[in-house]
Order: sequence, then C-alpha cells, then structure tokens
Amino acid sequence: MNQNRAIREKFILTFAVVLLGNLLFTLLASAQSQPTLIQVADDLDWAETYFGSGGSVAAGQYMTTELPNPALAGNMIVVIVPFDSTSSIPSVTDNLGESYSLAESCTDTTNGEEVAVYYALNVTAGAKQIKTTYHAGTEYQGNPAAAEFTNVALSNALDVASCNFSNSTAVTAGSATPTQSGDLVIQFAWNDYVSLGTGGGIGVHYTQGNQSNINWQQFLGTWAWAEGAQWGVYSSTSALNPTMTVSKSGFLSLAVFFKSATAGTAMPSGIRIVGRKNVPFTTGSPWNANPLTVYFPCPSTANLLVADFAGAGQDMTAVSDSNSNSWTSSHALECDSGDNTCVHNWYAPNAATSTGESVKFTFNSIQGADSVELYCVQGAATSPFDTSVASAGNQTAEGNWSSVSITPSTSNDLIFMDGSQYSDTATGFTTGLFEGCFWSNEGLSNGGCASNNAWGAYYNPNTSQFTWTATELSGSAVGIWAAETDAFKASSTPQPAPPTQLKAVVN
Repeated sequence: MNQNRAIREKFILTFAVVLLGNLLFTLLASAQSQPTLIQVADDLDWAETYFGSGGSVAAGQYMTTELPNPALAGNMIVVIVPFDSTSSIPSVTDNLGESYSLAESCTDTTNGEEVAVYYALNVTAGAKQIKTTYHAGTEYQGNPAAAEFTNVALSNALDVASCNFSNSTAVTAGSATPTQSGDLVIQFAWNDYVSLGTGGGIGVHYTQGNQSNINWQQFLGTWAWAEGAQWGVYSSTSALNPTMTVSKSGFLSLAVFFKSATAGTAMPSGIRIVGRKNVPFTTGSPWNANPLTVYFPCPSTANLLVADFAGAGQDMTAVSDSNSNSWTSSHALECDSGDNTCVHNWYAPNAATSTGESVKFTFNSIQGADSVELYCVQGAATSPFDTSVASAGNQTAEGNWSSVSITPSTSNDLIFMDGSQYSDTATGFTTGLFEGCFWSNEGLSNGGCASNNAWGAYYNPNTSQFTWTATELSGSAVGIWAAETDAFKASSTPQPAPPTQLKAVVN
C-alpha cells in the first residue's frame, strides 16, 4: 500500500512538474512573439509651435523625422501624420527609399482636420530618416512622429481599423473586431477641438486606457499640439473600442490593428535610446511658458533621462519630473562669443521612468525660438555619467562644421551632442546619428525645425577620441557657435535575453 502510494505520488509530481514546465515554455514563447515597441521619435509639437499662428506647408514641401537609432531588420515602422483635411493625403518614405502604405486616415468633418497612420513592414536594417511629403497646401499640421515595433507579420499585417471623433474626454476610436488574437493595436488621438493657432492645446494631455485583454502603454504625449498615442497587444478576437482619456474634451482618434508573428529583430542589449522628443518654444504667448511642463512617456525599462538645451542668450537653470528623479547638470552653461547661442545639458541618473512621465524645464528667460531635446535611455549604468566637454568658436568658412571632441574612459559609452549655431542648418553628421528634424522650406537662419541645432548621438565601441562633424546646407558659414558633448556609461551587467527553451528534470 505505502509503496504503491509512493509510486502514485511520484508519478503525479512528475506529471505536474512536466506540465508546469510546458506551460512556462508556452507562456515564454508566447511573450517572446508578442509585438513590442523598440523606439519612438516625437517631433509633433514643432509644427504647432512655429506654424500655429496660421502658417502653412505648400504642396511639394516635406518634413523629416529621425528615429533615435537605425531600424532593425524585419521590424515595422509606423508613422503618424496630422494635417488639415483640405489637403490631399501626404506620402511617406525613408532614407532607404522604402515606401509606406496608408493604414487608415480619419477626418473630423466638424473641424476640418485629419490624421493618418502609415506603415512599412519588414523594413531593411538602417531605415532611420522618415520623410513626409505634402501634395497640397495644408494650413495646420503636426510634424510626423515615428515608432518601430518588432514581432509584426512580415506581409499582409494590417488587420482592421476604426475611427471616431467627438466632444468628450473619453477618447474612443470606434469598435473593431480583429480576425486573430494577439494583434498589435495602436491608437492615436488629436484634440482638434481646442483653439488651433492660438496655443489652445498647451497643457492638454492624455492618460492611457484600462481595458480587458489589453495592457495599454502610452508612447506619445505632446504639450502644444494636444496629441497622444498608446499601444497594446490584444489577446482576444472580440470587438474592441480602443479608449484613453484626455484632460480637455474633444478628440479625433483612430486605431489600427496589426497581426502579430514571431518575426523581425528584438531589442539589442546594452545602453540604447528608446525614446526621443523635441520640445520647441518661442517668445510669443502662450508658447513662452516658464516653467514649461511636457509629457514624455518613457518605458519603465529605461533608467536614464537626458535633456539637451540650446537657446539664444539664455539658460535652462533647472529640470525636474513627475517621478521625483534628481537631475544634475553635465557641464556649466556654454555660450558663443556673442552670447547669441548657448548650450546646457542635464540628466537624471538611475531614474525611475514611466509611460505617464512629465518633465518640467525652468529657464532664466526665454529670448528666442529654441528647443530642448529629450531622451529616454535604457541599459545605462547606475552612475552613468562619464565625461563632458563644451566649447565655442567661430567658423567663417562655408562647409562642414567640426566642433567638439570627447574621449570616454570606458568602452560602449553613449555619447550625446548638442550644438547651437548662429546661422546655417545642420542636416546630419559625417559619423554619428542625427537626432534633429528638418523642413524643406527652412531658411539658412535660426528658428527652423528643432531650431536648426545639431542634435546627435553616437555609440562609441572603444575609448578612442570622437569628434563631432556636422554636415550643413550650403549658402553661408556657421558663424559663431557653442557645443557640448556628454558621454554616459553602459551597465556592466546588461539584462540577459529571456530563455528560449525550458527543460524539467525529475529525479
């Protein structure tokens, strides 16, 4: 009796352990194949701040948005474009010539505004600069935003879509029924009920939704253009009406469902930018708020926040955020010889981050059309700051602009560049990632997209000296300039990838 009972108990235990192992394996495999956000670039506020008084983009003109990093092979890039509905639909491509399909557009017939979502599947590694070309004049538009996702089907990925607009604080995109479980759902909203052209969208913000069978995560949140976006993986085939909330009633919203698959390239290990946002401001009311609070959704996996400031004869004197992180200055304020351009960078080490993050900037004054570049970084060391170099000069000859050099003390540092120039427009770097934006009708002067500053990032594989050299539009010399470059250390113990298989052994 006792022997038979022991045999039965051992059999039951063995069966339970094997069953549990299979279940864990299935869950892990399922989690690995779920769509995941890789990175996001948000320049949406720029056009509202500079065109908000009624300016327009003419047919044939274009805007560019730079992803923080070159896209990974086989992933999907999504581009969000808001514009005046009297215009024809824009077209989207990237630096590798890949074309983007229109997933869905949504028109608010009451206010005459439109939003559109474009996508490119199975992208080639290296896609980074997103170019949106307008084919008719548009009076109001937001600069496009772009995001990269992995584990999306390589072809025929578009499942269903929905659209809605209403004067309410419950932002609903309309009900849609997916054909399969596990869809990636992206919801975008623009509060176009606020007064356009007068800064009525400033301070309007979104809060991510809370619905069954989907874990919403906000990934876009603006301060001037009153836009927001969230994503999630929907584990059901029942109808879903994607929903989030907005602080001031009124919205135009659409949702797009993409089929998932085990495909693409996962997030690399090590230190990496996962979010970038340009925050512009001007001397005109209400775009001259001081302090200025912006919403910057940042994944909780990140642990470093960086704010690079460039301004005309002014200073960003303090930075704080909603998670009570401690911000510190990388280097003292650096200005050119005429005090016309200044740079001053801040960072929050070992930061607590969240998709509901907001960041507040305090200035001693606001004297021009300038901006702050915000970064969300994961994989940084607990004490990440390595070294900083700032300098100023005067380049009187037309051509590329070589500014500052930096020598990190450790390998695999992430190096940021913040360069402010008196004239000309930076379009990239000979080596390193360009982190700005560009409007094709910009003049060779200050005040263009991202204030024409040379924002950049570089992953340094060793401890060799690195020099920032910006490429410039031809026409005039850079003139007097100021620049700062800061190096941050990667964590010495990068988080390992999840296991790809489990094996239960019972003795």
